[in-house]
Parts: sequence; C-alpha cells; structure tokens
Amino acid sequence: MAAAAARLPPEPARFSIDAQLVRVLLKSLGEPPVRVSLWNGDSLALGTAGEVAHVRVASRASLLKLIVDPVFQFGECYCDRTIGGEGNLV
Repeated sequence: MAAAAARLPPEPARFSIDAQLVRVLLKSLGEPPVRVSLWNGDSLALGTAGEVAHVRVASRASLLKLIVDPVFQFGECYCDRTIGGEGNLV
C-alpha cells in the first residue's frame, strides 16, 4: 500500500507553458517589478517590490520574439502593437 501511495499523480501545472516561459524571461532580466499578462489570460509578476508597470503580450509569436532578443524585440513588438504597456516601462 505504501508504494501505491508514493506514486500519486503529479499536481497539474498552475500556469501554462507560455506563463512558465515568461517566468524564465523575467528571471533572466533580474525579476523586474512588472506584471505580464498573456493573450490566454495568464498573468504573473515575480518581483517582490510593488509593480510599477503592466505589460500585455498579445500572441505567442511576440512572446517567442521577446525570449530570443528581449532588448530589441520589445521595441519591435511595441511598434507592431503586439505588446502594450501601462506604467513606468523605463
């Protein structure tokens, strides 16, 4: 019986794979005090300080662009209107 109890199914993932990618991206950027909302309804923030900005990502393509080159692609996606923001993004 103890062996069967040890093989419980894993808990379902709390966030989608897209939100997990955002988590990795934010950690690589030093956990800025920013909330990120995705097109699928997921929303997360990692920073322990109060949020100073809110970024909305409109598509998976935009998210993947950010992961590849966040510094350049943020501006490109902002101009394409596939990323929007509120608050202090500087």
